[in-house]
Amino acid sequence: GVTFRTKAAAISNGGRTAEFQGVALNAGPYVAVYPRELVVSNNNNETVTLNVPKEQTYRENSFAKGANISAAMWEGTEATFWSVAGSLRLRLNGYNTIRKITVIDNDPSFALWGECTLLYSASGITASWANEAEDRNRLVLTCGEDITLNQSSTVDFYFAVPEGAFAKGYTCELYNANDEL
Repeated sequence: GVTFRTKAAAISNGGRTAEFQGVALNAGPYVAVYPRELVVSNNNNETVTLNVPKEQTYRENSFAKGANISAAMWEGTEATFWSVAGSLRLRLNGYNTIRKITVIDNDPSFALWGECTLLYSASGITASWANEAEDRNRLVLTCGEDITLNQSSTVDFYFAVPEGAFAKGYTCELYNANDEL
């Protein structure tokens, strides 16, 4: 595929619009995925396969860099990106130190990570997830540095998750600096 890039000066409208630069190889239609690093195969402008990792990294007040997958399809000069994943925000307070958080979908067959296939069609973009790993229903958020909670304020932890996640509920495991629950 071709990479189109933007610069900070080309982003406007509160981060809602941006001008990208690049050279298209054919007349389109075009498809795009953010982040490009997750793309495993893109044989045509109808299907893109991504490899979504099991582990995300804590980022203050946001998702991990590259975790919130977006996709677009267009002909011409304008594209609109849609979120491929949903989100889970955990708002925590207390007296613990957090090193890692694991969320577990209570449906053991639900894939929270692994292969995500994006199907582009005239009616829009659909995503399907596949993973045969035994722990496919577990997603891990690691903190580069320990996060210390306190009772008087909250800390938000964000996970990007597939649409439909947690329909049967979820379990959350918090690990401290010693990797203990």
